[in-house]
Amino acid sequence: MLTVSIIVHGDFSHIEAALHSIAQQSVPCQVHLTVNTGPHPEVDRLQALFPELCVHINEAPLGFAANHNRVLRLARTPYVALLNDDILLYPGALEALTGYLDAHPDVAVVGPAIENPDGSPQIAVWSDPTLPRMIYRISGLSALTPPGGRVRRALQRPGIARLLGVESLNLAPVTRPVPVVIGVAMVARREACARAGVMDEDTRVYGEEFGWQWRLRQRGWRVVFVAEARVIHYNPANDLTGWRLAEHRKGIICYFQKYRSPWQAVVLRGSVVGFHGLGALLLAPFNREKARAHWKAVQVGLRPGCLPPEEVL
Repeated sequence: MLTVSIIVHGDFSHIEAALHSIAQQSVPCQVHLTVNTGPHPEVDRLQALFPELCVHINEAPLGFAANHNRVLRLARTPYVALLNDDILLYPGALEALTGYLDAHPDVAVVGPAIENPDGSPQIAVWSDPTLPRMIYRISGLSALTPPGGRVRRALQRPGIARLLGVESLNLAPVTRPVPVVIGVAMVARREACARAGVMDEDTRVYGEEFGWQWRLRQRGWRVVFVAEARVIHYNPANDLTGWRLAEHRKGIICYFQKYRSPWQAVVLRGSVVGFHGLGALLLAPFNREKARAHWKAVQVGLRPGCLPPEEVL
């Protein structure tokens, strides 16, 4: 038996298909569906279609980590799958992931290959965040290398990707240990979570897997990309508009505050304040909504304090 945690945030357009793909797996699953935005008429229909579905309805929205951590704490099965609602599992995907965990008791988290609906690969793994790459991201220069863009495709050539050592450029369909598997679809060993803790709950969304998988690896566990398991992901773009921009920056700041040296955390905070302060000033005469989003990111950079690592299961 496998415990599955899946969250829906008000958009029910993909969840039925996702639940069908889970039901068709050969691994028996107890599925926990968290409805993050309160009661919804679709819930009754889904429960009629999937009578074994365990539904949690939040009175107020919680973050990605908080919702999945609740199920991690409730679960009594050896493994827990943490899935986005906008995915489709290929047949045998969960069997491949749990089978790998069965065969490798030192592995804490596994993730599948992630594809666009047309079959092209999406980014499925990340390197640990570094200060230069995060400043590159915060500065806005990362717009030069969007997923699928010409520059990024050039960097993804095998020789260049190996030279740079950036996991997100490595699209080789090869099962291998990696620093971080992406939060779109992960299967975690509950024993590892009991020892190293669950995801940090600093943000509503973005970056929760980085610190969590860092802690797991620091305690001797491995994280592995399992190429034989495949999922389709419908909404790959990270939406950093509005409040999400500040949440993303908060996640980066908290990661560096907890898991990197103090001076790096200070430099990162200064980068958030400086780049987004400049963005707010430049955009204010032309687009007040975008300027407000940048100003909220500045406020995040100025506010001290992140929650301690989530050590309790």
